[in-house]
Amino acid sequence: MTQRRTLIAGATAALILSVTPFAAGAAFAAPSQVQPTPGGPTVSRNASTLTDLDIKWRPVAGVDHYMVRVNDGQRDTNYVVPASATTLVHHGQGNCTRYRVIVTSVLTGGTVINSTPTYVQSLAPGSVNALTGGRNDQGTEGTVNWKAPSATGRTPISRYDLVVTRQADGAVVARKSGLDTSAVAAGLDPNLMYTAKVTPFNSFGSCVTSTHVFGSFRPNPPAFTVARDNVQPGTAKLTWTDPSWRGPGAVTSFLVGYKRSVARDFTWVTTDAATHALTVAQLDPTVDWQFVMRANTSYQGKPYTGLLSKVVVLRGSGYTPKNAAVTVTGGDDAITVDFSAPVGSSVNYPKAVVTVARANGTGGWTDTHTVRNGAGQVLFVPVPCGTWTVTVTGVGDTQTTQLVKTTARVCEQAPECFVSTLSNGGFEAPVLPAKTYRFVPSSTAGLSWQNTAENVVELWSTGFQGVAAPEGKQFAELNANKAGTLFQDLPTTPGTTMRWHLKHRGRSGTDTMRVMIGAPTAALGQSGSNLVTGNQAWQQYTGTYTIPAGQTVTRFAFQAVNQGSYGNFLDDVVFTPESCQ
Repeated sequence: MTQRRTLIAGATAALILSVTPFAAGAAFAAPSQVQPTPGGPTVSRNASTLTDLDIKWRPVAGVDHYMVRVNDGQRDTNYVVPASATTLVHHGQGNCTRYRVIVTSVLTGGTVINSTPTYVQSLAPGSVNALTGGRNDQGTEGTVNWKAPSATGRTPISRYDLVVTRQADGAVVARKSGLDTSAVAAGLDPNLMYTAKVTPFNSFGSCVTSTHVFGSFRPNPPAFTVARDNVQPGTAKLTWTDPSWRGPGAVTSFLVGYKRSVARDFTWVTTDAATHALTVAQLDPTVDWQFVMRANTSYQGKPYTGLLSKVVVLRGSGYTPKNAAVTVTGGDDAITVDFSAPVGSSVNYPKAVVTVARANGTGGWTDTHTVRNGAGQVLFVPVPCGTWTVTVTGVGDTQTTQLVKTTARVCEQAPECFVSTLSNGGFEAPVLPAKTYRFVPSSTAGLSWQNTAENVVELWSTGFQGVAAPEGKQFAELNANKAGTLFQDLPTTPGTTMRWHLKHRGRSGTDTMRVMIGAPTAALGQSGSNLVTGNQAWQQYTGTYTIPAGQTVTRFAFQAVNQGSYGNFLDDVVFTPESCQ
C-alpha cells in the first residue's frame, strides 16, 4: 500500500512573514557538544495559501530522521521526516489558528535533540489587552478601557466592535465601532448587571471577544486561595483580596463557607472588613473540602449581600488524578490519539505521555511524546505499516496513572482469526428495550454467561442512568443481586498463549475487579493486576494467559474486589489466541 507523504524536499515556493521567537540577529541557544540542533529552523506562511506553513531547517550530521512537531492549540501533528529532507509543508486551516513548531533530530544512536520552538501568530487578531471597566458611584454609567492586542495578526487593526448588553434579558443598551480604545455606556440601572464585549478586527476578520462585566450594587466575590498547612495537614489557610467590584458602598464584612465535598451544607464564618486571612482547623486531611466566599456591603444605610464565589477545592492527601477518556485509532499511515478534553484543562490531569512502539517487541521506529499544552489530539504521521502498541499515561500532581495501553494497526488488515473465542463478549444478547436494565436468566438463549452466586446476569442498555455502552448497545454489571463470579467456559488448546482485553468502568465511583482464569474444576488464578476504574469514562485493559498442558476447557471469569451487588460495568470482552493480535 502506498503511504501518504506530506514531506516536501527542496521546496521552492516563495516564503513570506518568516516568524521566529527571537529578535533580529538573535541566535539559538548553544548547540550540543555532540551534535548540533536542527540548524536555523524558519517557519513562514505560504504566499499563495496563507493557511499553509513552509518549514525549513539546515541538515544535521549523523541524523537517522527528523520529527517535525506542529501544535495548533488543539492538535499536535508529528511528522516523521527522512534524513534527506530539510523542508516540510504543514497544511493548516483557519484565520484564527496559531502554531508552535519544533524540529527534532533523532540521531542514529538514538540521541534526540530539539530546536527552540518557533511561533506563528494567527492571521486575524487575538484578544485585546488590559480590558478594564467600572461604574460611577450612582451606578448609571459604565466605562471600559482597553489596549491593542499583543498579536494584531497579519494586517493592522481596522476597528473595534463594542456591544453592551443587559444580563437580565440580553437587550443591547449600547453599541460602538471604531478605533477608539475606550467607551462610556449611559443610562444603566444600578440594580442590574451589564456585559461589555470588545472584539478587534483586521482584514482577516476577528478571533476573540473579550468580556467585562459591570457589577450591580451587589459586590463581586473576593479572589481567594486555600492552602494546606504543611505542619498541620488538618488545617487550611485562606487569604483573599477586596472585591474587584464592590458597588458604590463600602465592604462591611466577609463570609467564608466550607464543607466536605460530599456534604450538602456549608459552615459559615464571618470576618470584619479589615480581615483578609482566616485559618480553619480540625479538617479531615484525607478527604476533599470545598470553600466559597462572598463580601457584604452597605450603601445609604441599606445592606447588600455579595455574589457567591466559585468553589475552591482542597484535595485530600490520598487524591488520585482523574482518568481522562482516551481513544486510539490506526489508519492508512497514521496513529491518532484523541482526548475527551484538552490536556492541561484540569488540575487533575495536567500532562500526558504517549508512547508508540512495535507490538511484537522487535524494535525499530518508536516515539514518545509529552502533551501538556492544551491539545485534544495527538497525531503521528507517517507511521510504518504494522501493529503498534500505544500507551497513554496521565501524570497528575501526586502520581502517574496509565490511562490506555492498546494496539493500533497502520496500513495492515487485522488477521481473520481476530475473533474472540468467547460468546456474546459484547453482551448484545438478548436484546433489551432502550435505556433499561434486566436480570436475565443464565439459561437464556444467546446469553452464554453464568454467575456463581445466582442464576441471573444483569444487563444494561446504552443510555440507562446516563451510561453509554463503549461498544454496541448493551453492557453488563458484574454482580446482579449478590456478590459472585461472572464466568464462561470455553474449549481451549493446551500450550496456546491467549490474549484478553475488556472495557471496565465504575458505577457510583471507583470500582475494582480482577480477571480470573483456569480450569473449571480447580481454583482460578488471577490474570494481571486489579482493574481499578472511576465512573467518568470506560477504560480498556489487556492481559495474557497460557493454556496449561491437559487443560482443554478453560473458565474465563470476573470477580469484584469491593464485594457487593453494586458496580463494575463490563463490555467488549475478548479472549483470543495471541497470534491473532
